Amino acid sequence: MEQLMESPLLLAGAAVAVVLGGMAAVVVYFLYFSPPPSAEDMLLKNGLKVRSYHKMETDWLVKEIFEDHTYGSIESEDGEKIELEFKPGMTVVDVGGNIGMFALYAWDRCGRNARVHSFEPMPAIFDVLSENCKRVNEGSIAAGVEAGVSELVAHRVACSTEKGSIEFQFHPYMSLWSTLDADFDADRHEKMEKELALLGPQIAPGWLAVLRPLALFLGRQWLHGMQRTQTVTAPTARLSDELEAAGVGASSGGRIGLLKVDVEGAELQVLAGLSDADWKRVDQVAMEVESEKHRDTAVAILKKHGLKPVFAPAHKIKGADKSRVWNLMAVRK
Repeated sequence: MEQLMESPLLLAGAAVAVVLGGMAAVVVYFLYFSPPPSAEDMLLKNGLKVRSYHKMETDWLVKEIFEDHTYGSIESEDGEKIELEFKPGMTVVDVGGNIGMFALYAWDRCGRNARVHSFEPMPAIFDVLSENCKRVNEGSIAAGVEAGVSELVAHRVACSTEKGSIEFQFHPYMSLWSTLDADFDADRHEKMEKELALLGPQIAPGWLAVLRPLALFLGRQWLHGMQRTQTVTAPTARLSDELEAAGVGASSGGRIGLLKVDVEGAELQVLAGLSDADWKRVDQVAMEVESEKHRDTAVAILKKHGLKPVFAPAHKIKGADKSRVWNLMAVRK
C-alpha cells in the first residue's frame, strides 16, 4: 500500500480501475435489473415546473435547447450565420416534440405568448408532452404565467406522406432515439459503435491504454442497454392535413413563424407532407438531419420553396471524418 501511495501512476491506475469496476457494476444493473424510466416532475433553472419522462434525458434536452440554443442559431463551417427570430404571438410547428422542451423554449423566446403545435407519436412520451402543454395553457407551468396568453397543442401522430399507421421502434431508455425505420436504427447503432472506438484514446489516453479494451467493452454494453426497443404502433398523417384540422392550415391565412423538425431519420417524409400552399407560409425552419444525403435533399427542398438554408455538423466526434448528424436552419429570402 505504501508503494502504491508513493507512485502517482500506480495510484492513478488504481483509481481508474476502481472507477471502471464501478462502471461495470452500473452497466450490469442497467442491462439486467433497472426498470424503464417513469415520469416525474422537475423544476428547471428558469423556473418552469415541467413533467419529465427521464431526468437524464431532460437534463440533456435543457442544456441542448435552453442553454446551447441549438434551435435558435447556427453558424456553418465557412462562417455563414442564421439567428432565428421569435416574436410574440407567432405560430410554431414542432414536429418531433418529445416531452415539449422545444415547445417551451419557443414559447419562452416569444415572450411566453405563442401558439405551438407539437407532434409526438409515442404514447408514453405524448402523455408527458400533453401534461406540459396543459400546464402552460392553465398558467401553472411557472409563477406569473397567465392562462390564455398562449396555446400549446399536443398531437399524437407521426407526420408522414399519408394517413394510416406505422410501427415504431420505441426506445424506453432513450426516447429521443425512437424511430419508424428499423434499418435506420440498426445503421445508427453501428455508427455509434464506431464512434465509441474513436473515443477510446480520449477516455484512456497514453499510459492508461491498457484499460481501453475494458472501457470500450463497457461502453458497448451501455449502448446496447440504451438501445433496447419496444414495437409501438402509431397513427400517421400529412402535416398539412393535421394543421388544417387544427385551424392553423393554409385556409386560416396565418403565417408559420417557425417549423422545427427532429424525427430521427424521417425528415424527408415530414417535408413531403407539407403542401405548396403551406410552404409559402413558412418563414423559418430549424431541423436536425441524420445523414449528408438527407441534408442535401432537405437543402434542395428548402431552396425550392424560397428559403435560404445554412447547415453545420451537430455532433462531430473527434477523429471522425464527418458528422453523423447535421443541424440545418433556413429563413425566407
